[in-house]
Amino acid sequence: MTDFEARVIRALGFGACLPAGKGLDDHFHLTKSIPNKIWPSAEPLSVSEKAVLEQGGARGLEASPTSLEGLKNRTKISLQVISECRSIAAQSLTLKEVSRLLHAPEDMVIIESNRTPPSLLALTLEDSTPVFFGWQFSDSGRLPHLAELLVSAEAIDRPLTLTRFMLTPTADLDGHSPREWLLSGYELGPVKTLSMFMTQT
Repeated sequence: MTDFEARVIRALGFGACLPAGKGLDDHFHLTKSIPNKIWPSAEPLSVSEKAVLEQGGARGLEASPTSLEGLKNRTKISLQVISECRSIAAQSLTLKEVSRLLHAPEDMVIIESNRTPPSLLALTLEDSTPVFFGWQFSDSGRLPHLAELLVSAEAIDRPLTLTRFMLTPTADLDGHSPREWLLSGYELGPVKTLSMFMTQT
């Protein structure tokens, strides 16, 4: 894992999934030959860690954190969340790249991302560096209806949740993801309705 990927994961609010001082392969290696016993070195998840992981779609967190089952659950959930976050990092754009793509000065791009609600969605890293979610853009510029979409999706409080929503195909959009739907030239209405439904569930 690169330092940039780790910074993105922390900025997304999933730093609890990162191993402390160990490589991922070492930290998450569990062999099937280990008997199902109590592991005294394992620490229970804190309330805040559970909340973060549940926001990321985690289930089964009530299993004993010191049992093999509990450790496997934590491992599986952490790897899934980390994988998603790394994918976001790989597809993100820098301020310079967005400025070039939109033919707009960097300070204007920053203004757009700092509005409430924003007309561009950025993630601010620990050193105040902004990175921009790649799903907002196409080769020719920004996603159609992006600003209006971000207004309707304002109540979706986690960028990872919104990213999942935008990239997940759904039968409500004839098998398209919301991003694909909008890039194909279809109207925003059905995507807006789905995003509003998400905030009510």
